[in-house]
Amino acid sequence: MQVLYSGLASKFPAFTALMTSLALSRTSSLSSGVISTIVSLSNRRFQFPALPTGLPSGDYRPLVIVYDPADGSERGRLLLAPVALQGNPIRPPRRALEASLASTVYARFGDLELLGFTPPDPTVTYQPGEQLPLTLLWQSLDELRGELRAEWRLEAVVDTLVGVEAVGGMFQTSRWREGQVVRQWPVLVLPDGIPAGTYLLRMRLTRDGQPVPWGRGFLPLGSDLDLGPVVVGIPTPG
Repeated sequence: MQVLYSGLASKFPAFTALMTSLALSRTSSLSSGVISTIVSLSNRRFQFPALPTGLPSGDYRPLVIVYDPADGSERGRLLLAPVALQGNPIRPPRRALEASLASTVYARFGDLELLGFTPPDPTVTYQPGEQLPLTLLWQSLDELRGELRAEWRLEAVVDTLVGVEAVGGMFQTSRWREGQVVRQWPVLVLPDGIPAGTYLLRMRLTRDGQPVPWGRGFLPLGSDLDLGPVVVGIPTPG
């Protein structure tokens, strides 16, 4: 990190008065998502916090973005050499899960377990056409069979489909190792014309088109998993 610090300091003379942001973007086509985290700089120390548990394996390209904390303006960028990340097959400690996710559930879908998730903020009113933020953390319990897919619906008087994806997103389960932990950020979009109101977001898994029931231990609990309420507002006139 000292070499990185020296390079930034030489490129940006006022670097010690600035803040930085680190973005990791996949260099392959497996994922188009970007993982960003804010980094503080003090006493000439340049330290990055731990990366989120469950980042899919692959090559990433770190990008350091330097900005002025006074007005938020970007002051420059430095693209670093690619780094390879390998999937960690070890289950994260419960404390680590609780620190990085809003809810831990340990919901088992056969040979797959949902360790926890962070749902859309129930205090926020979302508008038609907006994307709903959702984070899922999976772990394979065995070699995964078949095509596993997930669908998400908003339930009220009328059910509304908001997203369908392979489990793991573009890092599909056929690439997972036994015990691998994978984080997923599905794309869920509120359709235009959805009525305003409070909905319940629910997730259902299928394997080769057939529903996969979920449970805890040996106790079956159903086919759909509740992920919390979502408030949809009245569209703002354009």
